[in-house]
Amino acid sequence: MTTMKNADRIAKITFILYIALMLWLLFGQRVSNDVQGGYWDELSQNINLVPFRTIGRYMDRLYNSAGKLNHQAVINLGGNVIMFIPLGFLLPFVSDRAKKLKNCFVMTFALLILVETVQLFTLLGSFDIDDLLLNIIGIMLGYVIYVKISLDAVLFIFL
Repeated sequence: MTTMKNADRIAKITFILYIALMLWLLFGQRVSNDVQGGYWDELSQNINLVPFRTIGRYMDRLYNSAGKLNHQAVINLGGNVIMFIPLGFLLPFVSDRAKKLKNCFVMTFALLILVETVQLFTLLGSFDIDDLLLNIIGIMLGYVIYVKISLDAVLFIFL
């Protein structure tokens, strides 16, 4: 039983550290844009509600004219997926409610909407539906890893 308590403690500490890192990455290292034409004008330029618009732009620019990989495109597309894998993996360990796929999805989707909205209204980023799509892919990949590890643990115990 002590091993399970230690594993729980490690999962919770890791989750807290991950959330702190994400808060810093999403909000702490950015500076609010210098508003040129007024707050609401700036806000309206930082919204994308058209699915795959931003993803398509980055996919079109994945390679430059010299055939070299565009690092900004890779970082944006890959980063929006990879950064959220730990959330899908860790959340079910710290929340019994998130152990079910539907609940994990709803909880993380609501969190992502909150993050995108805060980024938009603080002018520390934009509200981009494509970010949501890529983040959800990352979260679901993390959840699949969680399920696989949990299943392996159960099989190990009983076999």
